Amino acid sequence: MRGICFKDEMFEAVIHGRKTVTRRMNRRYNKGEILYLKEPYVIDDGFIFYKYSSVYLCDKRWKNKLFMPERYARYRIEITDVREERLHDITDDECFKEGVYKVIHRIFCDISETLYSVSGHFDLFTTPQLAFACLFDEINGAGTWDSNPVVTRYEFKLI
Repeated sequence: MRGICFKDEMFEAVIHGRKTVTRRMNRRYNKGEILYLKEPYVIDDGFIFYKYSSVYLCDKRWKNKLFMPERYARYRIEITDVREERLHDITDDECFKEGVYKVIHRIFCDISETLYSVSGHFDLFTTPQLAFACLFDEINGAGTWDSNPVVTRYEFKLI
């Protein structure tokens, strides 16, 4: 079984059901494939502790999630759909499946505006696509969104 990595905030969104789609620059996974979620961990006194949990071991050095073996994984996802598309073809609904969420921002006493953000960001955006573009550029490098590459869209479910 192969593993998959998500940014810290996106990992949390996956395990809480707020993220059910990911777009990647290269095709790596197949429909029906089961992947384990990689996360930072530490083994102490024969026990495994995970950085993305309520227990925090401040005096321990977390092992890099890139090298997490399957046997230590707590969560798995199943790829339910795979397709290629241009990055800019993403819809509002797809942005929400990627972990973007609505924020109601009160400008004045009676006036409010719907803005959008992604977990772990304090920035607010006027459209879901702008929020997603910020996240995608953060992960893949500045300017990636503007280049509108062909990406692979993976839909998944937590199992």
